[in-house]
Amino acid sequence: MIFKAYFYGAHRLYAWSMMTALMVAVGLEAWVLTELNVFIGGFWEAIGSYDSEGTWNIFLPQSFLYDGSFTWIAIILVVNGALLSYFSNKWTFWWRQSIVEEYIPVYLEKNKDVEGAAQRIQEDTYKFARYVRDLGRGFLKAVFILIGFIPVLWTLSDLHWSTGYFVWIALAISIGGIAISVWVGRKLPGLEYNNQKVEATFRKQLVLLEDDREAFTDKTLFETFDEIRKNYFTLFNNYFAFSVWSRVYWQTAVFIPLLFALPQYFAVQFSVGILHQISNAFGKVHESFSYLIDNWTTITELKSVKTRLDEFEETIYDE
Repeated sequence: MIFKAYFYGAHRLYAWSMMTALMVAVGLEAWVLTELNVFIGGFWEAIGSYDSEGTWNIFLPQSFLYDGSFTWIAIILVVNGALLSYFSNKWTFWWRQSIVEEYIPVYLEKNKDVEGAAQRIQEDTYKFARYVRDLGRGFLKAVFILIGFIPVLWTLSDLHWSTGYFVWIALAISIGGIAISVWVGRKLPGLEYNNQKVEATFRKQLVLLEDDREAFTDKTLFETFDEIRKNYFTLFNNYFAFSVWSRVYWQTAVFIPLLFALPQYFAVQFSVGILHQISNAFGKVHESFSYLIDNWTTITELKSVKTRLDEFEETIYDE
């Protein structure tokens, strides 16, 4: 029902049309980034040859139409990025509204006592839409980046190494990183789910206290809060372990292309511009391959929210 309410409900025309427009905008952003990589190569070539005039000239557009200069690259990235953010926010809120419009009548009609119903309708609906938006946008961008940058990195590899040399390195590192990330973060979805259940209980107790001061004692409230603290500290410990691993992984990955490219560079087999193109293209390809690692915490939170909404739906739609 979470997807059906939006994509096949009253707002379906807006949902599909705006999603298509957002996908086009993400594709445009990825394409401009490939053009930026070409600019980076030319920029460092000019610097490496001590050509000050050539360096500054590549910043200047020679016509109103986009011609590969940094000026138009920057304009497109800024305008497209701002519009993408604005309209994706509106698209996300309409998704939340569609779910809320679906849930509330059924919830009121069934008149069932659902634990944490207020949180499910008020908070989890928006969290779900926002997480899906962020992950979907990131995944789509990763795909477009791979489509644009793999040929670039493949060509650069062919010039000075073996076929697809740096592409295979990026893929191998990413697969290994994903496997370790899955193991390190294996407990996070369950911990997030348990944490939200305890938070919902505490929130409900506090809301009831607003109408009835005798509903709970301070001992009851502190017992619930103690359970929250235990859950959070366990969650913090697991996130700490994942954060350490993630930071080590990404910091190490920065030096991988240089480690493999510098021997040939010092042997004067290619210029500094090519070196920067390799480093930038490798970073983009590797980042896209490692999409799951970079977004593991968001995926964890989405899984927790989806579980809570599924349970809520099972209760209110149960005959």
